[in-house]
Amino acid sequence: AALTLLVFRQSGANTVHVVDEVKKRIQLLNQSLKNLKGAPELTLANDGSKPIRANLDDVEESIFMGIVLTIVVVFLFLGNVRSTLITGLALPNSLIGAFILMAAAGFSINVMTLLALSLTVGLLIDDAIVVRENIFRYLEMGEKPIHAAIKGTKEVSLAVIATTLTVVAVFGPIAFLQGVVGQFFKEFGLTICFAMLISLFDALTIAPMLSAYLARRGEQ
Repeated sequence: AALTLLVFRQSGANTVHVVDEVKKRIQLLNQSLKNLKGAPELTLANDGSKPIRANLDDVEESIFMGIVLTIVVVFLFLGNVRSTLITGLALPNSLIGAFILMAAAGFSINVMTLLALSLTVGLLIDDAIVVRENIFRYLEMGEKPIHAAIKGTKEVSLAVIATTLTVVAVFGPIAFLQGVVGQFFKEFGLTICFAMLISLFDALTIAPMLSAYLARRGEQ
């Protein structure tokens, strides 16, 4: 004889968390059941978190590959390790900053938020590339690194802000859709906006600062 027990999560609960808790309870119950007559045992027949975990693994892999390929492409075009390092730091800075804003907004790390981050990986470094390339131009002209950082950033700051706000203007309204679709895409749209705004902050502050102190005059 066998008894089937179905466990459903409450609305708003995390499926993966529920499955993990059920597995823990099964282990505890089996310790008690093994002493009963016939030594009955509980086993997990169906795991609803498997496709979710698979999707999360795919998205995490996409983010990792996107970061690696982005840095490689930047190095091939800039042809300078120092410039690649300064520009590439925009990626971890933006992703960590986005996670902080997500936590402040009460978002969880799920398929939609990770998908949003995977889509923005290529965009996060755009602002830093523009700023760093312009600073690099001033360095080639013989300017001191700190002067090159100030002039180069100021010259392209308006263009960088406009580029970032264009992306925010596209994905921002998605977060305010109504109904069931809106519930799914709220975190998606806002996560993209969070990451882009942090990348803008990085391009106008951290990238110039690193260029001023790590770069060299007349760099080729």
